[in-house]
Amino acid sequence: MSKRKDKSFLDRVTFFDVVLALILTIGMFTMVYPFWNSFLVSIVPQADLLLNPTMIIPKRLDLSAYEYVFTESLIPRGFVNSFIISVSHAALNVILTVIGAYIFTKKFPGQKVFWVFVLIPSIIPGGLIPSYILMQKLHLINNQLALILPGCFGWSSALYMARFFRSVPVELEESAKIDGASEVRIVWQIIFPLVLPFIAVTALNSFVASWNSWYSGMIYMRSANKMPLATILRDLQQAAKNVMTSDQMAADGQKVVHSEAVRMACVMTATIPIMLAYPFAQKYFIGGLTAGAVKG
Repeated sequence: MSKRKDKSFLDRVTFFDVVLALILTIGMFTMVYPFWNSFLVSIVPQADLLLNPTMIIPKRLDLSAYEYVFTESLIPRGFVNSFIISVSHAALNVILTVIGAYIFTKKFPGQKVFWVFVLIPSIIPGGLIPSYILMQKLHLINNQLALILPGCFGWSSALYMARFFRSVPVELEESAKIDGASEVRIVWQIIFPLVLPFIAVTALNSFVASWNSWYSGMIYMRSANKMPLATILRDLQQAAKNVMTSDQMAADGQKVVHSEAVRMACVMTATIPIMLAYPFAQKYFIGGLTAGAVKG
């Protein structure tokens, strides 16, 4: 029985299936190997990398780069700052995106003017100098709100979500209005649960973008205790300019780490927390991709 099943399965395999599997395997390798190589650079002695730069399995480990990173006193504070900033930015992004998408589905006086005021600034940003002057006028320099408020409304996500709102039966809203529900209650209790997968995807994308942002922290923050993790790690990379390997000794007898190992250790420190969150959000990604799809 098993041989017949195996034979029937092999009979169903076509040349196109083999080519597609090969292409997907090569694509997976090209995405996984650079990350794995970066991880190896952070944990392998520099001398071993020079002898075998394309290694897959390391023979020796050297965690001095991570010791150098985590001995920085600002790293724990940077984690806390980035978490607060990223969660706040994602929550505000979701709220404004849902409200904006709901407004896009309604007809009201001055709707075209509203679209112009929303789309033009989103497509053509003002630039760094006007943004800095605006934050200065709002007294947000060295205030974490300067890292939360900019970009908290995603117009592209709002437009896509509005298309899904239009697919919601009008009878749901009409019946809720007959029962005396307000617009806010309709959005919160009826519309919001229907677009929960798409909201989760929007929130995660916003969280990741805010988590990885270091430039805004460098521009707007003055106090090191208020800087996000990405900015602290960037400054740490700039400070690690020594090109000696971790197997060599400095003049004073202290072991030093290679700058490339420190750089990759910083990359891993910022990336691994995000990677750990993706498996828990995978089902929401699938739901968000299929949201609004036409059912046969």
